[in-house]
Amino acid sequence: MKLPKNVITILKASKSNGTWTQYKSSLKRWITFCESKKWCPREKNLVHYLEFLSNLFELGLSYSAINTARSTLSTVFGKIEGVSLGEHRLIVDLMKGISRLRPVVPRYTFTWNPDLVLRFLKSLGTDQGSLKDLSLKLVGLLALCTGQRVQTLASIRIDEIHWGNPVQIVVS
Repeated sequence: MKLPKNVITILKASKSNGTWTQYKSSLKRWITFCESKKWCPREKNLVHYLEFLSNLFELGLSYSAINTARSTLSTVFGKIEGVSLGEHRLIVDLMKGISRLRPVVPRYTFTWNPDLVLRFLKSLGTDQGSLKDLSLKLVGLLALCTGQRVQTLASIRIDEIHWGNPVQIVVS
């Protein structure tokens, strides 16, 4: 089906740029896999899709990465046997098996105690202190109060410090 350019532009907006980037990576893997098997990457073949996803599992990819590949194939190839590829019974069962054989692990395996941070900040004292101590206090309190990630805190700049004038804090 040949779609007009304006329709393609609107359809592409249905997913974020990050999603399209992930899909591009999965498609590249799919094409490489098909070429290694001497298959046509455009051919709709359920067994090929199942083999591909199984191969990703055997390569040690995470459930999330394999699920992205499933989603990519589903978006690109649409329906197979009258059902969306990603919702086909065999694909769903394969993904369920993958999730049981390789369960999703938490991103972080530890938590920290904010009480320890507050005690440390208190130990720095209440006097003016060095610029380093004041910076540690500021960053520690910002992290506790806002829940921001390290890269967000790292992007904070303090502009034009003139004693007696207000300090302007800018997040880039």
